[in-house]
Amino acid sequence: MSWKIPGTLVCVAALAIAAPSVGTVNSAGSIKINQTAVPASAAVSLPMGLRDKVSTTDSEAVIRLEQFGAIITLWAHSTVLTGETQGKPFVRLLAGTLHYQLTDASKLLIFKQNEAVLGALEGVVTITGRRKTPIILLSAGGAAAVISTVALVRRSPSCPAGQTCP
Repeated sequence: MSWKIPGTLVCVAALAIAAPSVGTVNSAGSIKINQTAVPASAAVSLPMGLRDKVSTTDSEAVIRLEQFGAIITLWAHSTVLTGETQGKPFVRLLAGTLHYQLTDASKLLIFKQNEAVLGALEGVVTITGRRKTPIILLSAGGAAAVISTVALVRRSPSCPAGQTCP
C-alpha cells in the first residue's frame, strides 16, 4: 500500500468534517476542494458544505445539492464557491463554465461572479477569457433560450475614477 492512499484518506476525512454536508461532489478526474487536492481515485461522493470552493482540472465534476433541489455540472478548468446569503444557499461561478438544473421548489441562487443569474430552472453560465466577456445562457425547461452578453470595460491605471477611457 502506498503512503499516498492513507494521506488521501486523511485529507478526504478532514474535508468531510470541515462543515455540515449539504451535498456531494463526484469527478472522474482530480479536483480541489478548499485548496486541498483530491485525486480522481478519491473524488467519488465527497461530502461538501456551504462555503466550500470546488475547482476542476481536466475533467468535469457533478455537484449534487439535493436538499436545495439542484444539480450543478462544473466543466473542466472551472471554479465555484458555495455559501449562504440572507438565509438562501448559493453557488457562485468564479471561473470557467457550469451547467445548472434546479427543481421548481429550489431556493438555490446562482451567481456569475457578483451578478445574479435569474429566471430559469436550467442553464449554462460561462466566464470566458480573463475579465473580458462573461456570457450567460439560460433556458426555461428547454422551451426557449435567452442569450445575454455583458461586456466589461478594462480601465487604464491612468484613467480617472468613474470614467471610461479608451
